[in-house]
Amino acid sequence: MTINPSGRLFTQKMEQLVDYVKWKNLSVETEQKLFTYYETKYRGNEMNESLRAVRTSWFKVNH
Repeated sequence: MTINPSGRLFTQKMEQLVDYVKWKNLSVETEQKLFTYYETKYRGNEMNESLRAVRTSWFKVNH
């Protein structure tokens, strides 16, 4: 699967956010707010499947 450059950059930013959230031990509510904010800021209402995979795997492992 080919990801366009902006999609790849977005995925990298979201992975950095996952690392940050893990490092700060934030509450689940705060994590959800951060992810929602960045998804809206960088993607509008469309969500990339790779982002869903990153986010889903993060919550499965950590909650």
